[in-house]
Formats: sequence, C-alpha cells, structure tokens
Amino acid sequence: MQADHLDVLIVGAGISGIGAAYHLQTAFPKKTYAILEGRESLGGTWDLFRYPGIRSDSDMYTLGYSFRPWREAKAIADGPSILGYVRDTAEAYGIDKKIRYRHLVQKATWSSKDARWTIEGLPAFGLGLGLSTGPAAAALLGSAERLEYTLVGDTVNLSQRLQQLASAGETVLSEATVQSLTERIDAVRLPPQLVKGRDTPIIAYKITGTASQPVAVPAAQGGLSAGLGGAAIEGETS
Repeated sequence: MQADHLDVLIVGAGISGIGAAYHLQTAFPKKTYAILEGRESLGGTWDLFRYPGIRSDSDMYTLGYSFRPWREAKAIADGPSILGYVRDTAEAYGIDKKIRYRHLVQKATWSSKDARWTIEGLPAFGLGLGLSTGPAAAALLGSAERLEYTLVGDTVNLSQRLQQLASAGETVLSEATVQSLTERIDAVRLPPQLVKGRDTPIIAYKITGTASQPVAVPAAQGGLSAGLGGAAIEGETS
C-alpha cells in the first residue's frame, strides 16, 4: 500500500484531538494533517461510553475549548451534551473532514536519517453476528480468584454456523429466533443452508432493518445464544 505523506498526524478524534487540530490549522494553515481515529465516529470517551448518568467530572467552562466556549447553563454536563459539543466544534471548523476513521495506530517509528515518522496500523475489520434461540447448558469453572464459563448445546453450535453466514456488519438469525421476536423486523430469508452438524439445510434470515409496527408471535422456549466473529479485512493504515 502506498504511503501517504503529511506534515502532522493527530492520533484520536476525542476532545483533545479536535482541540489540537483547531490550534494546528489556525497557527499553521499551510501544514497538511490528518486525524487517525481507530473507531467509526468522533468524540472519544463521550462517544464510547453511553451508560446512564455519565457526565464530566470537571466543569465544562474549564474543560471546554477556549476558542469555542461552553455556553450551556450546566457546568457539570452530561455525556450526550458534551458529545454534541465536540461534534459541532469539529464540523464548525472543518475538522471533521480531516478525520480518517477505522485507522487504529499500532506503531510509530522515527527515522533520524529521513527526519520522518512512519506510522503503522492494524487492518480495519468488521464483525458478523449469528443468533440462535433454544435450550443451552451453561457450566461455571474456577475458583474465587478466577471464574470462567462455557455454553454447550445445539443452540450454541447453530449460532456459530449462522455467524459464519454473516458478513461484516450483518446479523443472521435462526428460524426459531425470528419466531420468538415480539417486534417486527425487516429481514430477508436466505437460501437453505447445509451447515456442519446438520443433516438437512437450515432456514436463516438476514436482518435488513426494523419496522415500526409490533407483531405478536408466541415466544420460543429456551435462551438466546450469539456467535460473534467473522472478521473481514476492509483496509489498513500506513
């Protein structure tokens, strides 16, 4: 892959990365730069953590940007408000156009001879999800110092087979899972699939979206098992 030469690289599109980009492009408008963000959206902590009650532990008049001061009434702000503030700031100054998402920096090497940093990254990947509904057995292993568990049964095995049918970003459901849903979803029925451990083809569905109208369907007995994996290489950072 051909290397891309820039004057400055900023790692991370969180509140600090956006601030650094503003000061860089203001003080050195002719310098080329990019922000490398390992995730698929900007915001850093405030985008990653979404648990109820998340908020700043410092007042936003201090934590916020001097070039775009915090104008809200609450000094100790909630997470969504801070995320909106960071996103709006990035958009207002064109910083969002400098972000390269799904670029996870792994290594930085300095060359004194060339007076240059070389940045290497992990290839981006996506996950596919397989969901199967039915009975499963769970076993807990270990001691007070360490606890591990495992799930066994046909439901677990089927979820893994369904996951293998899912491409990056897709969710594939078993027929039993679809029948157990209490809300309508938009899905397409896949052609019958003959998978390992089954003598006859299975029926599976790929989710394409959700619908607003609920539908009453009798719930199937048993638990829900998910198979997670299906890494798909989609690019890499140089």
